[in-house]
Amino acid sequence: MLESDTAPAGPGLPGFGDPNVPPNTFFLTIPPAHELCLALYRRSDFARLFLGVKPEACFVDRGVQAYMRVVVGRSRLVCCDKQGRLYLPPPLREECGIHQEVLVIGAWDHVEIWDVERWQRYLESHREDIPELAARIHGSAGTGGGIDPGNPKN
Repeated sequence: MLESDTAPAGPGLPGFGDPNVPPNTFFLTIPPAHELCLALYRRSDFARLFLGVKPEACFVDRGVQAYMRVVVGRSRLVCCDKQGRLYLPPPLREECGIHQEVLVIGAWDHVEIWDVERWQRYLESHREDIPELAARIHGSAGTGGGIDPGNPKN
């Protein structure tokens, strides 16, 4: 289970810095650069997505403005109930094609919630890419290489 946190305020993001938001609150969003799934973030991890974005950029850069509208506009604060369950709002479920069965996977700093059939299609479409991606991420055998997070060419 993803542990919640008590993140400090994040500029312009709903739920940050609000003392009335319970500590078991998460951000549920549809990541714009991902396949259609739901992504569940702790508040601090969600805020980290926006580190480096200057608030004034939202007023002068249409691309930044569009990105912020899409990400924040499709995000909802959600809480676990006493049994640890999450309510998935219908508009987000519908956009991701989530109907009955879901699959929950860990994805580094967040959890992804997939419709089971959509996940199977995703796996099938990426099955052949996995060995090459693994080599890029972990480095080829014997090279000690891998993706350098500081290199934008990765």
